[in-house]
Amino acid sequence: MTIAIMFKVDGEKLTGSMEGPMGTVPISNGKIAGDDFSFTIDLDGNTMLHKGKITGDTIKITVEGEMTLEFTLKRVQKK
Repeated sequence: MTIAIMFKVDGEKLTGSMEGPMGTVPISNGKIAGDDFSFTIDLDGNTMLHKGKITGDTIKITVEGEMTLEFTLKRVQKK
């Protein structure tokens, strides 16, 4: 499954959107402090908390919802 997350950072505020097989959803309650960040998304009435850590061009994310998932994102340069 391919998921694209577009982040926008303004100080400690994190916004953006997540795009995947279910469509595009906005990021809510986003916070960033150093290399650590968190945000929520609402998918069909289910709020899922995402917590992550940035290391270079790699991001490791843990998703907490009905089940816990972990995945790794790699930066793609904007075309």
